Amino acid sequence: MSPIKPTSKAKAVDMDSMWIVYKELAEKYKACLLASGTPDVSVPNELKKFLEAAVNNPSSNWYTAARGSPNLLNAVLKYYAPVFNGNLQSTSQIQISIGAYQAIYYIFQSFVEKDDEVLCFEPFFDCYKMNALISHSKLMLIQLRVKENKWEFNKEDLCRAISPKTKMIVLNTPHNPTGKVFTREELELIAEISKEKNLLVLSDDVYEDYTYDSNEHYRIANFPGMWERTITVGSAGKKFGVTGWRLGWAIGPTELIRRLNHICICDNFSAPTPLQEAISGTLNRDISDSIISPYRTLYYNNYKVLTEAFTKKGFRVIQTQGSYFMVIDFVDLVPQFMKLRDEDEELKESKENLDVIVCKLLVKVFHIACLPLSLFYGDSSCYHGNNNPPPDIPKTLLRVTFSKAETTVNSALQLINDIKFM
Repeated sequence: MSPIKPTSKAKAVDMDSMWIVYKELAEKYKACLLASGTPDVSVPNELKKFLEAAVNNPSSNWYTAARGSPNLLNAVLKYYAPVFNGNLQSTSQIQISIGAYQAIYYIFQSFVEKDDEVLCFEPFFDCYKMNALISHSKLMLIQLRVKENKWEFNKEDLCRAISPKTKMIVLNTPHNPTGKVFTREELELIAEISKEKNLLVLSDDVYEDYTYDSNEHYRIANFPGMWERTITVGSAGKKFGVTGWRLGWAIGPTELIRRLNHICICDNFSAPTPLQEAISGTLNRDISDSIISPYRTLYYNNYKVLTEAFTKKGFRVIQTQGSYFMVIDFVDLVPQFMKLRDEDEELKESKENLDVIVCKLLVKVFHIACLPLSLFYGDSSCYHGNNNPPPDIPKTLLRVTFSKAETTVNSALQLINDIKFM
C-alpha cells in the first residue's frame, strides 16, 4: 500500500522549529534561557482577577462572535481610537485572533497567493517565512545592516526588492530580532513607496509598548494615505507579559478586516472567550499603564546590566531601541570559541554556521542559551538578481532576550561573569 502523501503546503513547512531545538538544548544542559522571547514574570494581579470573574460567569465560557467578544472589541476600539488619528471608529475595523501570529496568518491567507512577492526586512521573525511558504508566495528581503552601532537599511535595497509581482510589505517595529525602532523618516520612505507601488502593509506592532531612551514608536497607518492600505497587528500577550494566553488583534479599514473575518470563520471561528473577557477588563489606559510601565522599566534595566556584563567579557553589544531583544557580537572572541569547538567531540567537525556553533558552546560550556542570528535570515533566492549578489549573512551575531524576571537575569549575570577561556 502506498503511503498517504502530504500536501505541498505541509511539505513546504516540514522543518525543525528553532524554538524547540534550542529550548530542548537549554533544558538538557540546564542553561539559563535567554533564547525565547517569553517573559517569565508573574501574571499581573489585575489579569488574574478579571480572568477569575470571567470563568465564574457562565456566558463567558461559551463561544463568542468570530470577530471577537463584544467587550474586547469595544475595549480595543476605546484603547486605540485616540492613536489612529480618527480613522478607527468602529469595531468593524477590528478582528480578534489567537495571538498576533494568527492575525498575520489571516492577512497572508486573505491577500497573498501563489507567486505573489512579499517584502520583509532581514533579519526577520520566522513566522513571516512560514506564512509565505503556506500561501505559496515568495518572501523578498531588504537587509538591515549595522552602521554606527545601529540597524539601518538603504533606499536602494528597498527599491531593488520590488518587482511587478510585489503585493505586500511586512513591517515590524519595534523589530524582532534586532531591537530596531524604525524612524519617522524611514517610515515616510516606506509609505511613499507603498502608495506608489500600490502595496498592502502588514504592520506588526506587537512590541509597541517597549521602546527605550528617546526612541519613539510611530504607526505607519497614521502617515498620509496609509490607513486604507495598512493592517496593524497587536498582541495582548506581548503587552502584558502573558504570551501563553495567545490573544491578539488586527486593526484596519473595514473592507480589509472583513476579509480576515471570513478566514477566521473557516479556521478556528473564535478565540477563547474567558481570555478575551479578561483582557477586555485590563485594556484601558489606567490599568494597562500600571502594568506596562513597570515591565518597561524592568526590561530596560535588564538590557543595561546584560550589556555591561557581556561587554566586560569581550562581546560587542549593538544598540537596542525597543522590543524584548538585544544583539551581541562575538567577533573579538572567535579564536577562543574555536578552541572550545576543537575540544568538543560533537562540534569539532561541524559544518554549521559559526554563530550556531557558538550558541551550542554557550549552552554546553557556560549554560547560557541564546539564539544564532543567522536563523533569522533567508537565502539567495530571496533577492532579485539584477547583477547584484545577495548580501552576506552575519556570522558572529547572537540574539539575547531581556524580557525576564529579575531573578532570571541575576542568574544570567552570574553565568556570564563566570565565562572564562583557558
